[in-house]
Amino acid sequence: MTDPGDFSIVTIDSQSVESGSQAVVNISANNQFPVAGFQFTISDYPNILTALSAETTDRSEGFTLQFNEQEDGSVIVVGFNITGGLIDVGNGSVMELTYQASTVLSETIVDLNMLEFYLGDISGSAIPAFSQNGQITITLSLIHISEPTRPLYISYAVFCLKK
Repeated sequence: MTDPGDFSIVTIDSQSVESGSQAVVNISANNQFPVAGFQFTISDYPNILTALSAETTDRSEGFTLQFNEQEDGSVIVVGFNITGGLIDVGNGSVMELTYQASTVLSETIVDLNMLEFYLGDISGSAIPAFSQNGQITITLSLIHISEPTRPLYISYAVFCLKK
């Protein structure tokens, strides 16, 4: 029987970003045991985000990250350390996932759902864990309209037509 206090928690952070810009989302782990590797499958709904990069953090320094966006828009990320390094017991970001937000015409909430995940220990066994989903709120960007430039003097020509 597994002690509920032994469960680790994987969290997708929430944030706001302007329409058409990039968002860096932290994926955090509050892990009760050292982590030797992980795999996350994250979906965005509605599917209006594009994954651009996956980067390590101080907690996962030395890890290799690979990511691939699937046809359905979900992203699979795999992280491991080829030299046997571990993510120590603790709490904090283990990776950053950068998304490009689509241009939207009204404020839009995008749910980031952890569809599947795996935290593995040094022997490759699964570490008991659960996940918490996040959101990205895409806000409208401000449009700056400036007064058109005009010449200092405007001249008009008047023509008279004779019959």
